[in-house]
Amino acid sequence: MSKNVMKIISQKQFILLTFLFIIVVTLLYSIVYSQETNTIKVVRFIALVIYSLLALLTHKNNKVATFVLAIFILLSGVGTLIVAFLIGLDQLVLKVFFFLIGGYFSYGGVRLIKIGRETGRL
Repeated sequence: MSKNVMKIISQKQFILLTFLFIIVVTLLYSIVYSQETNTIKVVRFIALVIYSLLALLTHKNNKVATFVLAIFILLSGVGTLIVAFLIGLDQLVLKVFFFLIGGYFSYGGVRLIKIGRETGRL
């Protein structure tokens, strides 16, 4: 069972879809609940469009898009891990969630680079 789960979460398409899902959730939260200005909401939407285009090009094995998106995902994961260390123990569930997401995206960024090198795309 665990080998099947690891095989699924290590796939390029799954990594890309989970990253885009988190970006969409962030955008929706920003639109519905946040008190941010409209400019920030537009910037989040533009980022979603750019990440989606990069994901599409990565899916089509474009090596520059794969490398750029892998670096974005890796840095996003490392940033989330840093935030996880800064969250206090009184918010343990949030801390664990941030560790899981940060760890997965750090792994995902490295995995995309590895997949690109294995296929000769990087």
